[in-house]
Amino acid sequence: MIDYIKTKNVSLSNPELPEWEITTNQKTGEIRPVEVAEYNGLKFLRKSGKIFLRGSLHRYFNEGQHNYNDFYYCDLENVLYNLKTRFGLDLGKTEIENIEFGVNLVIPYSPDKVINSLVLHRGQPFHKFPIGQGVECSHAQYYIKVYNKGLQFKQPDNILRIELKVFKMQFLQLQNIPLRTLQDLLNTEILQRLGELLTRTVEEIIWTNTKLSTSKKVPEKYRLLLANGSNPLYWVNLKPESKDPEYSKKRKTYYRELNRFEKVVANYGNSLKPEIVANSRDKFTDLLKKSRIIRTIKKGDKFTDTQTHVGTNLPCNYTVSLSHDAKTCPVTGLDISMQKPTSKFLSVAGIKYYYQNDSAIYNYLESMLTDKWKREPLKTRFREIAHYIRNEFNNPRHNYNRDSNKRGAKLFDDTPYFSDRLKGSMFGNASL
Repeated sequence: MIDYIKTKNVSLSNPELPEWEITTNQKTGEIRPVEVAEYNGLKFLRKSGKIFLRGSLHRYFNEGQHNYNDFYYCDLENVLYNLKTRFGLDLGKTEIENIEFGVNLVIPYSPDKVINSLVLHRGQPFHKFPIGQGVECSHAQYYIKVYNKGLQFKQPDNILRIELKVFKMQFLQLQNIPLRTLQDLLNTEILQRLGELLTRTVEEIIWTNTKLSTSKKVPEKYRLLLANGSNPLYWVNLKPESKDPEYSKKRKTYYRELNRFEKVVANYGNSLKPEIVANSRDKFTDLLKKSRIIRTIKKGDKFTDTQTHVGTNLPCNYTVSLSHDAKTCPVTGLDISMQKPTSKFLSVAGIKYYYQNDSAIYNYLESMLTDKWKREPLKTRFREIAHYIRNEFNNPRHNYNRDSNKRGAKLFDDTPYFSDRLKGSMFGNASL
């Protein structure tokens, strides 16, 4: 989820608490005007009375060792709480200048399969890392990085890292994400919007399948398009500059060719893109859970208290238990005790709760929607899911009454012949 940060205007209740070290120029021996204090992958810098903070919150959580495991919302809370209590850091006054956020996906195939499939994003090509195994796409205010995280840390699993690095916070403001201080990182709605932005960005990427250009199932007329389109430089050269006299005409040609390429790839075998898009969204949703499943604690994997065997030395909820008498929705059978006491069905509030705390249940709820609604903003999806649930309960009764009015008076009581769904809709006590 949240990884690297760079901040300014760091406010410490006791500025002398970090163990500051004077830095020198190795060649001249000259003392530099910057003091440095490092803790578990984070670095405090002090210059001219001002303090800055930079580094990976995820690595700090793992005692500065790595950032290849899952970093939950609960873990992020722990890190920020630790910084606040250990150093007297004022979260609300510490402004963010740069931020990285993303997901680590454990996949059943080599990350190279994904890395080699990425062509460009919003007209900008992906370039291979000069060192390491991955690609990046640069924009004026942010860039996208996709690389083999498992290889970076010599892990046996295939771990694909997908992240956005924002170095101009104006970009997030333009996306209606009001992230300004470290305190804002505790706002789950802001984190949700970051997750949506990440998913949307992955979906906007132009993907290819290099094997298609030689596949026998692809008609000959598309082979050249596939070969050209898989090369980022082809699109760079095809895209016209605004000062070109024939800019309008060439621009239409560019987008027409781009659309043709995407359709051919989609029609003849690129299941990889929708899979990674869905996995990215689901993983970010999972990381937003306020609870973490208890598992075996490994060294460097979390803040551990030497006086205890399990848990952390910071407040963190690890499990969620529901009462046996919990109120449930008559349509979905899901617990709705987190909603208003007068609630009858799973509402927007409950749907939002499952979105934050149980990705499997939320994915099931979202599967009720048509593809049209699945492309809408999160709030709209919540509303339509709630609407669908109410309709699922009430429509049988409405349809029955409408048909009865058309037929006129009944000759006998047909109540015993009601379906379970209709009984539930009429009387609210049937198993649906």
